[in-house]
Amino acid sequence: MRHILDAKPHSEGKEEYIRPRLTQRGSLGDSRPQPHWPALDGLRALAVLGVMIVHLGNRLLLGGYLGVDVFFVLSGFLITSLLIGEWEKQRGRVSLRNFYARRSLRLFPALSCIVVASSALAVLEGLAGRVNGPAAGRTTLDAIPWVIFYIGNWNRAFSLSTLGILGHTWSLAVEEQFYLVWPALFIIVISHSRRRKRLALWLSLLALAVMIYRGAMAHLGYSLDRIYFGTDTHCDGLLIGCAAAFWLSSTQPFPLRPTGHRMLKSLTLLGAVTLIILFIFGSLAEASLDISIATVATGVTLVGLVTGTAPSAVERLLSCDLAVWIGRRSYGLYLWHFVTYDVVIAVFDHYSGNYVQGGLSARQIGIDSIYVIAFITSFLIAALSYRFVELPALRLKRRFQSGKRVGGAHRKRPHQARADERGAIREGVWATTD
Repeated sequence: MRHILDAKPHSEGKEEYIRPRLTQRGSLGDSRPQPHWPALDGLRALAVLGVMIVHLGNRLLLGGYLGVDVFFVLSGFLITSLLIGEWEKQRGRVSLRNFYARRSLRLFPALSCIVVASSALAVLEGLAGRVNGPAAGRTTLDAIPWVIFYIGNWNRAFSLSTLGILGHTWSLAVEEQFYLVWPALFIIVISHSRRRKRLALWLSLLALAVMIYRGAMAHLGYSLDRIYFGTDTHCDGLLIGCAAAFWLSSTQPFPLRPTGHRMLKSLTLLGAVTLIILFIFGSLAEASLDISIATVATGVTLVGLVTGTAPSAVERLLSCDLAVWIGRRSYGLYLWHFVTYDVVIAVFDHYSGNYVQGGLSARQIGIDSIYVIAFITSFLIAALSYRFVELPALRLKRRFQSGKRVGGAHRKRPHQARADERGAIREGVWATTD
């Protein structure tokens, strides 16, 4: 499924006018389903795989941590696209109640499961007497209030703790803080300015200011934790995503000559290649700069994919069944992989004594196999989470679509239920992480 580009020949030359719209057919304001781009699921897959691999502790993808920034751009774009769609469909209205209900149903069920599982694991590790078990377990248990109230990133930014095996949830906190303030700001800015390209420009400039601010803090000697985990220093990806949504939803056509089309296609390829290079060679030591480059590269790639100007090889790769399957389960993969790694390695540690804190023993018996097992097990658990936790919540979430009445619905036929299930995942923005 792809969006429509309305192209009209210019009356005085060969120049074409092209209008990217955030729809598959028609306009955002119609009653049809919200847009879904399979290639964006592929981008999610790339992002979560980078994070999962870098958390294995090997040196295969030093810049895999930048997958979080890919998620941030996607989240900003998709959430803003949905808000724009509701604004047009409801003729200048957005239901904040429905928005927050949908976000809660999307994010909290799976998060609550991981919190419960992590708590149980923390207790068991302490009872089993694993190396640093009691201390690590206490850190995890102490982190729970920070995690469920989505402020864990500030805990890490000020080096109060690592959040234990819930440390990776910091990115969810950044996104949730964004979800908390952005809808109200969206209503304000779109009410006072009908020129969406101008809004896109201002958001892009604000993202640039955040990049400069982050670089200045790094130059002034602020800690990496403060720079990396702070919402104020790491929200440029969200802003770039918001800017892309406003720009692509603009009703004003803009000229695009064949050379311009080729240029946008080349920029999309450059963005995708840049992301791969950053994933392989990036470094936390250069996080301030790498995050900025990854954010811009993701934004460019996203625009190319949505407007259909991406190279066919890039679009086919990101739209393949495997990439889409992984992307749709990226939230569960992000949530569960870190805990799964901890469990698998803890079992390996207990039965073989082959893993020690801070590195591997000289024998290194089967450690590569353990990494593979942990990696694969994460996919199994994420698939179960998607099937039995996330999808049921997504079905409930559709009751809070604006303009729909809740309850009292007639009994649905099987094909209608399947259609609802497919529709439920279209708004499944992750959240990071995501």
